[in-house]
Amino acid sequence: MKSILVPVDFSNCSENALKAAVQIAEKTGAIIELVHIYDRPVYGFVDLNVDHKKHKKLQQEIKQSIDSLIARFKDYEIKLNSTVLNDVSLTEVLDDSRFKDVDMVVMGSHGSTGLKELFIGSNTEKVVRRANCPVLCLKEDNDNFDLKRVVLASNFYKEMELIFPQIHTFLKLFG
Repeated sequence: MKSILVPVDFSNCSENALKAAVQIAEKTGAIIELVHIYDRPVYGFVDLNVDHKKHKKLQQEIKQSIDSLIARFKDYEIKLNSTVLNDVSLTEVLDDSRFKDVDMVVMGSHGSTGLKELFIGSNTEKVVRRANCPVLCLKEDNDNFDLKRVVLASNFYKEMELIFPQIHTFLKLFG
């Protein structure tokens, strides 16, 4: 495994996902690619109406938050890269040439609730459907990422056999 994509929104869920990704990266030597997405503050309906002062302030706050997050893991033997993208969806990140070849996505999930998620679906669900690599979704805080049980959803197509060696290798890392 060479790289792990971790979307961060600075929530507890995304920070928990980062903790797990760090533990995976320690075992695999993978580089962690942190990605934060935000929408620029806009007045009206035209991009020309971007509030540049708010935009600049928001960029500085995001940079400080990312730097703070990275600093928490400075004592680990891992490499963390960070990218901030604006005005894109999480699923568009998967098409970005910088992240097209990631080996795994590790992300937190708040869980789907309400009508919006019923009809549109959650970000996590969209990433699971669109990603060309394994997606590890975490809901709970685990200081020590430990796999005790693994559930593999399968359609039982012949192509599924191709992933078993990858899964087996990953599971062996965690005993």
